[in-house]
Amino acid sequence: MSKAAKNVRDACIYCGTRKDLTSDHVPPKALFAEPRPSHLITVPACRPCNKSYVKDDEYFRVAVLAQAASEQDPAAAKLWSPEGSTSSPVRPPGGSC
Repeated sequence: MSKAAKNVRDACIYCGTRKDLTSDHVPPKALFAEPRPSHLITVPACRPCNKSYVKDDEYFRVAVLAQAASEQDPAAAKLWSPEGSTSSPVRPPGGSC
């Protein structure tokens, strides 16, 4: 392994710190049912960065499952259609929240 590759493995992939490193699963392990595969890809991440993505990972999992459910449930499909949405997830440029 090259010195550059080793240096990447010794630092948080998100912020570059070398303290309190954990393994972050990419893609998130929340996407896999238990028992999970043993060969999931991981990258080094400091504990604060790793924990900061937990809610994003769960949101992504729920969105994927909801989309899959919409293929079987007409009510769920309506929620995912442009006609079923009453608002846009995209914020207007320069607008306030």
